[in-house]
Amino acid sequence: MLPPVDLLALLGPVLLVVVGALVTLVTEPFLLRKDKHAFLPWIGVSFLAMAGVALHFAPPGEFGGMFALDAWRGALMGALFLVAAIGLAALQQNLRSDDFPGGEPYVLILLATVGVALMLMASHFIALFLGMEIASLAIYPMVGLRRDHKGSEEAVLKYFSLGAVFSAVFLLGVAMIYGATGSLNFASVLIGPRLGIFLLGYALVTVGLLFKLGVVPFHFWSPDAYAGAPSGVVSFMAGAVKLGAVAVLANLWSSHFFGFALLYTGQTVPGVHYPPAPLGVSYPLLGVGAFPEKILVLRAWQFVFVYGGLASVVIGSLALLGQTSIRRMMAYSGVANAGFMALALGIFVKHADARYALFYVVVYALGTTGVLATLSALSGRGDLQDDMTALAGAGRKRPLMGLALSILLASVAGLPFTAGFVAKFQLLAALFTDGRIGIDALGLILPQAMVKQAGILFPLVPVVALVCALVSVAGYFRLVVAVWSEPGTRSKEVEAPSLLLSATLVLAMLAVLALAIQPRAIGF
Repeated sequence: MLPPVDLLALLGPVLLVVVGALVTLVTEPFLLRKDKHAFLPWIGVSFLAMAGVALHFAPPGEFGGMFALDAWRGALMGALFLVAAIGLAALQQNLRSDDFPGGEPYVLILLATVGVALMLMASHFIALFLGMEIASLAIYPMVGLRRDHKGSEEAVLKYFSLGAVFSAVFLLGVAMIYGATGSLNFASVLIGPRLGIFLLGYALVTVGLLFKLGVVPFHFWSPDAYAGAPSGVVSFMAGAVKLGAVAVLANLWSSHFFGFALLYTGQTVPGVHYPPAPLGVSYPLLGVGAFPEKILVLRAWQFVFVYGGLASVVIGSLALLGQTSIRRMMAYSGVANAGFMALALGIFVKHADARYALFYVVVYALGTTGVLATLSALSGRGDLQDDMTALAGAGRKRPLMGLALSILLASVAGLPFTAGFVAKFQLLAALFTDGRIGIDALGLILPQAMVKQAGILFPLVPVVALVCALVSVAGYFRLVVAVWSEPGTRSKEVEAPSLLLSATLVLAMLAVLALAIQPRAIGF
């Protein structure tokens, strides 16, 4: 059971990041132009480090039904702070190369970190929306940071306009949930016969979060946003936003079933604080009581996560093969990996086990953030060398960057001896073990006779996911070969990475290698 704690103890780590953003903002006008990019990132990383220490000592508990902190949320927030530190270092490399006149982007990354951290801790829809909007409003201007860069205007327009639309969809869903329950807590009880409104509200909320995750068909913004934004911004955005989206989807889903169990059984689960329900605790729908809507609800959400995830894996894995721009390739890689996360959430829906989804998103966030951070050093001024031919031989000129890119990209691809391999292996093994995941959900669109025939066939979902995972390796392999090949005629001189970038990338490499050896080290 999560005990009530005071606000300062619970939100201490987040408040330290807020203080870091304010200190960075106040310090920026007093520094010379050449000194801003030398000192401001270090201020941000220092406060992130202090926030990490405070997080280690923060007591588990909840405050007013709005925010909660337990071991699961703490592990995700620790990963978020490391992702933010890598993003700051990558942005420093970008802004220094571009001779950017101001230091405000460092403040924006810290504020976006605060927003995602609030998303991770939220147990109330108002708190969740506050975190989502703080993160979004800080990321929007960073996507359009290079106003004279080709594609920057298109990137920020697509990301901002679609983000506004899906925020409105999310709020409409929240309003429906409030109308059905009279509460904005994640776990709430229906008022009378309002199940239809409640389920439609949850569906709209889920759609708004699937946009953040980048699952098909809500992925169209990501290639253009990634290609138009500086690689340092993309580095942070790719990891942090997916951390927040997966954590919220898992928390919402578990709390959703706690509410149903209370309605139909009047029971709470011993040892579980209500609300909010800690992530990772099996919700009672599958073991406590039964109700008529159980099968319908399970099938509906399995259909969304399993088949939306499968479509994302297929489209993302095939689309990344033909890309020459590294950022666009990593955008489609994000779509494919968002599909794997959705499949892991499908397992969560069916078996009440969030480990696969949460471990996968942590490993993916560290890997993809590090890959894009190396690009900030290798692609030069304005990210003009953002294609494989221009990066030919870059690893030979800067061995540390080449090594970091190779190891972290191997983790994103799911190759052995990295944490990415462990995450993909665990997920695929769970899918093969289940064998029937997604088949029952076909009952929503197919006659029952056809559903029975589908059950006789081989387990299609894990087979397709495995084949696509192997196919996508070819796209990643092209990049690694290019980086370590002989320099070509289009190859240019590679800038020396900053000390901060080198240090954070070493931490990222050590993290993905250590988690391969001891995947339970972060509590999943």
